[in-house]
Amino acid sequence: MLKIKISDNNLKEREYILDIIFNEFLGLEYSLNIGSNNYELTLPNKKILTIKDTFFNKYPKDLEYLKLENIPNKIEELDIFAASFFMLTRWEEYVNKNRDIHNRFSATESLAYKQDFLDRPIVNEYVEELKSMLLELDSSLVFKKREYQLFLTHWCWLYIKIS
Repeated sequence: MLKIKISDNNLKEREYILDIIFNEFLGLEYSLNIGSNNYELTLPNKKILTIKDTFFNKYPKDLEYLKLENIPNKIEELDIFAASFFMLTRWEEYVNKNRDIHNRFSATESLAYKQDFLDRPIVNEYVEELKSMLLELDSSLVFKKREYQLFLTHWCWLYIKIS
């Protein structure tokens, strides 16, 4: 089992993104402990991967990061966990109040558009990068098999009248 040590601030945010990445994406069992200023991942073979916390430790109080001025200029300025949290929760839409006439957040207002990665599955890319790092340290790790399925979200009925 993977052991992850994290800092003691913004715990709900950290728990959320770690669960998404390690459980949902990678299918790895892990235990979570407090006691590191960075993300310290101890693998089953006892090797340690440390990922510097470049975001959440700047904001020790809960939800203190939720301000327009805290949106990064580039996603590369964030660690892999904060960057994934930023992209999946879409908190920039909450703090950026620019809306169209229908009160919708425009993609052109997003960091992804401004940094030209709007059409890339950036979180998937981060997860694959993390997976490669983990495999480099422990080649015996077994990851969840990803099976993709089509889920229709709407039905379109076509009525044709033949004369």
